[in-house]
Amino acid sequence: MRIVLIAAYCVSMLAAAGCGDRPPVYPEERWSYVHPKKRGLDKEILHKEMAALGPAAGHVVIVRGGEVVYSSGEISQPMQLFSASKSIVSLLCGRLLHLSHLDLKMKVPVESMAVNPPVHTMLSMTSNFELEPHSPGTHYAYNNHAYNFLGEYLREKFYDGLDPAEILYRELLSHIGGRDEVGFEGQWGGWGGGFSVSARDLARIGLLVLREGKWRDQQLLPAEFIQELYRPQVPADAEESAHRGPNDAWNQHHFTSRLKDNYSFGWWLGSQRDGVARHIRMSGRGGTFLKVHPELDLVIAVVNDKPKGAPDAGDYLKAVQAAM
Repeated sequence: MRIVLIAAYCVSMLAAAGCGDRPPVYPEERWSYVHPKKRGLDKEILHKEMAALGPAAGHVVIVRGGEVVYSSGEISQPMQLFSASKSIVSLLCGRLLHLSHLDLKMKVPVESMAVNPPVHTMLSMTSNFELEPHSPGTHYAYNNHAYNFLGEYLREKFYDGLDPAEILYRELLSHIGGRDEVGFEGQWGGWGGGFSVSARDLARIGLLVLREGKWRDQQLLPAEFIQELYRPQVPADAEESAHRGPNDAWNQHHFTSRLKDNYSFGWWLGSQRDGVARHIRMSGRGGTFLKVHPELDLVIAVVNDKPKGAPDAGDYLKAVQAAM
């Protein structure tokens, strides 16, 4: 009897999450809100758990099965993503890859380096950009300027110097129903602010990743590229770079030490099974993040302008799981 009940529960949860044989759900121009129960969540518990995260929880959109089950704060207000901008750069590379303009093995010309780093090493923090030794792929360092250099290279080579915010809108948000203003300040890697995106548009980007780069009947990003975002991309034999570079922005050691086994192409990896992450996230300063969890058909988007005391990304996931 217990086995039957468990099986029935699993079937009901899959149906609630929009899995199984049910076609994937995508939002229209206005994203419909549904009662959390429709997606297998207890509304009272969900709201209680989210409230417990406190006043620094930021501006939040939670999507399950392609529909919004919870939101709070100013979800239409664009806010700076800071280092989560690196994940945006990664997706723009995926877009160029899909359009056959880019190859991840393509080398990026850097006059100051003895060996030009391939694109994939810039994305995986293994280019050792402006660090010693000049041997891409052998050392890793959390390098903001590597991402900025890559972004500027892509901008000039493929977009005729177009503003980064316009590039993001044209290549991704315009295809997935982005509704709010997009901004850009500082560097492509997030130093100085990076991209500015609203929580609800960030959630759309998350749903695009959750659906492996497909939006309705249009493939915007290669599914194979999205699948690689769930795998560690720092080589197992790579060593942590000890060289700090001109300043800390070239090697932020407190982040560098976390990269191995936990980083793909601009995305941080969650818990893993057989070398594949069960969920991934983009992460920015002060509690800004986007979590994509395929097993739960779940997207959690948070932008935060109150970084002091902001909850950890895992706290939001726990809140959702408590309501299941």
